[in-house]
Amino acid sequence: MKNRGNPTLGIFRERRNIDYFEFKAPHYELAHFELYKKLLQKGIQLAILMGQSTYVSGNQFSRHWQVVFEKRLSPKFLPAGAVEPNLILVKDELKFDERASTLNNSEIIEIAANKQRTYELFSDLQPTTFVAKNKSELAVALDKLAGDSVVVKGFYGNSGQTVEIGLKEDVLSNKWVWPVQAQEFVDTSGGIPGLVEGRHDLRVIMANNQPILGKIRTPPRGGLKSNTGYGGNNWLIAVDSLPRDVLSLTKSIDNRLSSISPWRLYSIDLGLTNRGYRLFELNDKPGVVSLSQGEPATFYQNAYVDFLVNATKWYAERAL
Repeated sequence: MKNRGNPTLGIFRERRNIDYFEFKAPHYELAHFELYKKLLQKGIQLAILMGQSTYVSGNQFSRHWQVVFEKRLSPKFLPAGAVEPNLILVKDELKFDERASTLNNSEIIEIAANKQRTYELFSDLQPTTFVAKNKSELAVALDKLAGDSVVVKGFYGNSGQTVEIGLKEDVLSNKWVWPVQAQEFVDTSGGIPGLVEGRHDLRVIMANNQPILGKIRTPPRGGLKSNTGYGGNNWLIAVDSLPRDVLSLTKSIDNRLSSISPWRLYSIDLGLTNRGYRLFELNDKPGVVSLSQGEPATFYQNAYVDFLVNATKWYAERAL
């Protein structure tokens, strides 16, 4: 049934049909508990959602979990019945129909998830890229790209799992799930003055057209991938430390997405090359960070909460 009273934000945490969610690490758990508490304090009801099988249609789910704080930080998650939140924050893969009000909407999710969709929309901001449907086409694409090294990517995948960076002859001999992107390797070893030395990528998390957090990620010694799963390092940087050219690029990117959805929460990965900043990819499910990580984390968490509050209220008003 529909919720009455305060607007309700549904947080779809897990596509598996489970009854209890375990966080990957204590700091993730702490960050989410801080987020939940602030949302409740600002008058937003929370419905924790788990299991694709609980999805009915539109914004309807057959069951949910309530979040209840007592006199301690850690909340209780109480099982409850059917719910129809005003807005669904999609934190894991959810198959939903066109009537659902989700953050992000299906098109933003697809643009961020599908690297070729990203390139179709932002080809002027990304390294030169070709599509290969088989090994012969990949060989032709590699010949067209400058340099000895190249980046080959599957259309889908995150955390660097479908990305290979290396010499052309090496990546050509790999086994690929077709189609793939063959992308020019751009050198970021010059760093970003005042922020980072050497190879890097810079992640900027956006709430609509506003940057709300920066994160520098660097590969391990001798490596090229900066993902933490490959031994990369990362640290947070304040929004007011972002270079002017980065702010200009993020504004340009969001201007193109603004016509697709009125509410957008996503991250932009980019790097500084000898031809200026280049867009690497987008991510539609930015994470949360705990207050223990300092001032940039505090700013981010407060901006994240305010964004979710305003978006939930906006969708609630539309439903009246």
